[in-house]
Amino acid sequence: MLKMPEFMEITPNNYSTKLEEVYNFYKYRIAHAGLKFMTGDIVCRKEPLFDNKDECFWHLITKDSNILPNGKIIPKNRNEIDFRRIERLKWCPFLIDNHMNKDIFCWEKLHKTSHGKQKRIYLWDKENSYVVVLAEDFRNTKKYQLITAYPTDKEHTFNKFDKEKDCCLDPRKH
Repeated sequence: MLKMPEFMEITPNNYSTKLEEVYNFYKYRIAHAGLKFMTGDIVCRKEPLFDNKDECFWHLITKDSNILPNGKIIPKNRNEIDFRRIERLKWCPFLIDNHMNKDIFCWEKLHKTSHGKQKRIYLWDKENSYVVVLAEDFRNTKKYQLITAYPTDKEHTFNKFDKEKDCCLDPRKH
């Protein structure tokens, strides 16, 4: 079992004073840290900037869109901070750095985007219920774009990933 880094200490009460510290962690330990997946460099989306911070940063710390029971999607609100994502932000580069570890499940599958189909890579720590999602960069197949990272402890997400890990190809093995 992997020994994950400690949580970042952040709460709604100290969020406004800690946001720059969290963003600096993102810049120096994720966006500009030289992270690699296999032989490819990890890149982070900068645009569009929001509050003078990278798009990728906001994607890592804000809540996903909600899907209502009727199937209607409520779009992501960049102001809806997910403190559970921020607490675990140190886990994102840790999983990428340790992507060859046997305790990390890894698989790839095609994902439909506005630019066409794109290969997405999932790095999942089942034990700690956390996933990092990468994508092959459309412009450079030797780079991987960091899409997002989040806890996977919701039952439907956990069960979905538990099935996918067994039926999809592991890119580390070919």
